[in-house]
Amino acid sequence: MAPTVNGAYRGRYAPGRTMFPMKAFNEAEATFAKSLTKMKQEAPDTPDLLYALEEGPEERSWALQLLSAIVESQPDIGRQLMPQVLAALEDDAASVQLAAIDVLAKLKATEHLPQILDFLADPNAQLRSASAECMGNMDAWHLAEELRPSLADSDGNVVKSALKAARSWGENGQMLASAVVRCLDHANAGARCEAVQVLTSCAEASERFAGKVAKLLANPDLQTREAAVAFFAALGPRGTRRALAETQKLLKDPIGQCAAAMALGHMKALNCAAEVASLLTPGQDSALALAATGLEPRLGVELRRPECAAAFALSLMGDEGGKYADSIASLLSDKQLPTEATASLIRSLASMGSYASGHKGKLLSFLEHPQSQLREAACWAFGAFGALLQEEGIDMLLALLNDSQATVRQRAAKALGHLQESSLYVDHLAVLLDDPVPAVQAQALESLASCGEEAESYAAIVCRMAVEHSREGHSGVRCSALKTLGNMRAADFAEEVAGCFEDSDPLVRAAAAEALAHFGAEGKEFLMQVELLRSDPHEAVRRAADECALALDA
Repeated sequence: MAPTVNGAYRGRYAPGRTMFPMKAFNEAEATFAKSLTKMKQEAPDTPDLLYALEEGPEERSWALQLLSAIVESQPDIGRQLMPQVLAALEDDAASVQLAAIDVLAKLKATEHLPQILDFLADPNAQLRSASAECMGNMDAWHLAEELRPSLADSDGNVVKSALKAARSWGENGQMLASAVVRCLDHANAGARCEAVQVLTSCAEASERFAGKVAKLLANPDLQTREAAVAFFAALGPRGTRRALAETQKLLKDPIGQCAAAMALGHMKALNCAAEVASLLTPGQDSALALAATGLEPRLGVELRRPECAAAFALSLMGDEGGKYADSIASLLSDKQLPTEATASLIRSLASMGSYASGHKGKLLSFLEHPQSQLREAACWAFGAFGALLQEEGIDMLLALLNDSQATVRQRAAKALGHLQESSLYVDHLAVLLDDPVPAVQAQALESLASCGEEAESYAAIVCRMAVEHSREGHSGVRCSALKTLGNMRAADFAEEVAGCFEDSDPLVRAAAAEALAHFGAEGKEFLMQVELLRSDPHEAVRRAADECALALDA
């Protein structure tokens, strides 16, 4: 391969005749995505990358980015070029160094961690951030103390990356808990949210610092409040001892009352049910205006409207919350409520089970509502209510399988799968296997899996949906089909399922391993292929293959 007059190489990955340098790509109207697609389709040409790594900084950066994109599936190429990658860490251009760090992270080249640690104190904030994130990707929890100074960095993005690394370490991240807690007051909203998530992943530390997280329930930033609520959702009743008093006070705070009510629901704070129920009056949604202007992301309605937050919290409080089912039902008649608020109230009421049984008629009426969001919520309620609604509303639910809105069809299919006698509706679900929307097909497959022996007559169709390579880009459908075959114990299709081990999509390979684990003696014939899959470059695939091998051996 020889350079052209302008120094570009006649590589195979550019749409035109050249691969490098960067200006040749731009002249040919190329994009990184197009080059990457070609590189994945064809056998990568290592000399092309080597030539580029000796060119200018843009070319070197581009080559390393291409390498980073393929090393997870083709790690041998990365190892061949390891000397060049390590040399790039000493490059004068920060973009080249960043790309090299990314390659090492993808390769999980832990033997080169000392070089990565050097960047934690680099003057360039981007490099400090990349090295901190790389430590997370390499699971370098044993070097937690090296990361501690990054949690007090002057740059918010560096702090966020360090927190992400600590979060990825799970329980091991709690070694940095004292430094993480200080980040709860960080000026950067993203850093605050990451700090909450780190504490969420640390069982012991999360309970110890629940009181400090409770203060964030009234933070002016919506995403911070959302993260704090998620913290208490994970912690559950264990958060009561240290956070109850602070959270209870916030029910009177106009900013924090929604988040506080939801947190109390997750805590199962039954003695607070009456106080929470006092919020069951239509309130104002000030956050909606902020979302409309783009100043804040639009979060769930329960975090924005007091009546929705209260209904949600009460639905988690069992008998004490159930006493207020009538109050929630009365709000459904308020025509001034926004559609999303009414939908939220429908879901909360349905979650109260027998306490809401007196309002079956009202809930069923929403199955025929002109607003699709309310029809979808009514389908959700149908599935949650179980036997209390099935006999009366089944015809209306079946009619929604032909709804004009895909989300309604999807939710109706899910509700059918939750019925005690879902096997009676196998043929109705099978019709959705030809739905034009992949998400609806995937849900129909999932619901079929709960229909028992009656669904086995459709096993051949399900198998075809699993192995069809024409469904490129619809891996969700193929994965659902494979999982359904596994749940059906459709061992007659073991060979077809094992054939998916060579699929280019790691999600499909993992789903195939999960399915084969259910096939018993027929699955054992493919143990050799399963063993090969245990060395897959993707962790999810390896984990599924390990579980499959154990199940088949057992």
